Amino acid sequence: MSGIQTNSSTWKSLISETQFATRLTVDGLRTLCSVPFQDDFFIGNENDWRYLLHTGLHSYASGLERLGKLTLLLRSYQTSGSFISVRKFGHSISGLLSQIEEDQLENVLDSNYKYASRPTSSLHDAAIAQLDKFAAGFGRYEYLDSLSKGNEGDSTFSTWKSLCTKSSKNNHIDYLISLYNAIPDALYSVPEQNEALLYGILDNRPGPYLEASSAASSLLFEVARWVSARLSYAAHHSFYVLGHGKIPLLGEVVNPYLQHDWANFFEYHVLQLGDSVSVGEALGLNDVYDDEAE
Repeated sequence: MSGIQTNSSTWKSLISETQFATRLTVDGLRTLCSVPFQDDFFIGNENDWRYLLHTGLHSYASGLERLGKLTLLLRSYQTSGSFISVRKFGHSISGLLSQIEEDQLENVLDSNYKYASRPTSSLHDAAIAQLDKFAAGFGRYEYLDSLSKGNEGDSTFSTWKSLCTKSSKNNHIDYLISLYNAIPDALYSVPEQNEALLYGILDNRPGPYLEASSAASSLLFEVARWVSARLSYAAHHSFYVLGHGKIPLLGEVVNPYLQHDWANFFEYHVLQLGDSVSVGEALGLNDVYDDEAE
C-alpha cells in the first residue's frame, strides 16, 4: 500500500475537505443556538430572525454529511488501500450514519476515542429525522414551495420548537449565556471608554444565544462528535499503523472543535468566551451551577 505524498493533491484535498466540513458543522451549531421559537412573528420582532434555523441546518447538514463521507472514505482506504465513491449516499443523513454505525469499531478503539459510540435516544432520533427531511429538500425549499404550491411553509420551525421543548436544559449553559450577555454593559460602564469603538465590536456580536435552542443543538453536536471521532480514528490508524504519512492526521483538524463535552464546546466555540471562570470573576458573577456542568 503506497503512501500519499504530503505535497500531493490527495493529501491537500483530505485536509481542505476536513477543514471545510468542520467549519460548516461548527458554524451551523453556533447559528442554531440563536434560533428563537416564540409564536409571534412580525418585522422587528425577534422572530424575524427565525430564518436562522434554516441557515444553521443548511450549514450543519452539509458539514455533517461531509464529515460522514470522509469517514467512510478513510475507512475504505484503511482496509483496502483505495477510496470508495460516496456519491451513492446522496444527501441521506440517516443512511450515511447507519453505514458508519455498521462499521463496528468499539472493540478496537481505546480510551482516546471515548466519543466513538453513537449517541442513542428518542431525541437524537428526532433530531436526525428532522435533519434528514431538511437535507432531502423538504426543509431547504419549504418557503419557496409554499409560495408556488400554497402549502404551509413552517413545518421545520414547528419540529424544531418541539425538539427545543423536549430537550433537557442545562443550568451551566444558562450561566454561560448570562456571562456573554453581561459583557457589553460591563464594558460600556467603564469610565472614559470610547463608545464608538465598543459599538462596532459589541453591538454586532453574534447572538442572542438562547438556552432552549442550545439544548436542542447539543443533540446535533453529540452526533457530529461521534462521527468526527470515527474520522479521527481512521486517519490516525492509517498514519501510524499503515506507515508514516499514509493519511494526514485529520484528528488535528476535528478534535480541537468537536472532541469535547457540550459545555466546553459551547463556551469556547459558540460563545467564544475563553475562560469562563476568569470572565465570571471579572464580571462579579459566580457560577452557582458549576457542579451541574457536564
